Amino acid sequence: MVRYARYPLTMLLAASAVVMLAITLLAPRIPLPARPYAIPHHNAAVVEKVMVSRQSAEAAGTLQIARRASLDVIVANVDAAIGRASSIARRAGGDVFSLQAENDASANASADMRLRVPAAAFDASLLALAKLGTVKERTVDADDLTSNITDSAARLRNLQHTEEDILSIMNRSGSVSQILEAENQLSQVRERIEVLESQLKEMRGRVAYATIGLHFEPEAVRAAPDRSASARLRNATAAAVHALGNVTIGLVSTVIWCAVFVPYLLLVAAVLYAVRLLLRKRYAVRR
Repeated sequence: MVRYARYPLTMLLAASAVVMLAITLLAPRIPLPARPYAIPHHNAAVVEKVMVSRQSAEAAGTLQIARRASLDVIVANVDAAIGRASSIARRAGGDVFSLQAENDASANASADMRLRVPAAAFDASLLALAKLGTVKERTVDADDLTSNITDSAARLRNLQHTEEDILSIMNRSGSVSQILEAENQLSQVRERIEVLESQLKEMRGRVAYATIGLHFEPEAVRAAPDRSASARLRNATAAAVHALGNVTIGLVSTVIWCAVFVPYLLLVAAVLYAVRLLLRKRYAVRR
């Protein structure tokens, strides 16, 4: 009985060993089960890179600063000021990005401009623009984009590594569902990469080129008073005509008021006359 009981156990152990050996030999050729690809996250590593990059930038004096300013200038000639401001921007390596001018022959003519100049020429350009006339109002401010640019660049590198990992997985043999899932993940990653690249381009452009807003107003022109004899006669004549008109208007107004109130005056007079007659009759009867 013992012999027959041990024989099946020996056969079972032998069969198990053969199955394990087969699995070991054939495992590399068996495709992986279909499962969604999880994008690897390295939050701690990314944060550490951002902090190190920020500290390195501050230590090296390469802070990413976006500068902008606005000037409200009173000028003698608005058109001439527009031309000189455009020349200042182009000489500095920038250009005019917007212009809105009111071409009015009166003293209400004005213009609004927006210039972009290299950050290195910001101070010199601002000083040259202020000399175009009398500065009525000046505003200068800046945004520190160092953290945003460093963080976005680190996240962009992380997404690019993820894109490479997905492409390497797609090159392996696998089922159709695996390939479709990988393509879906790849599309999402590439969309996020494009968004980050656009944001980085916009922020770096703001750092590389400063923005200056300009508002031009003309000087108030006052005509000098005319002291000649003919001018005095004209002024006297105009004053006399004005006074005559006022007197005429006053007389006409009086006549109109009287004409309007005459019926009421006649009615009051009639009532008074009737009362007088009545009193006379009573007095005559008593006598």
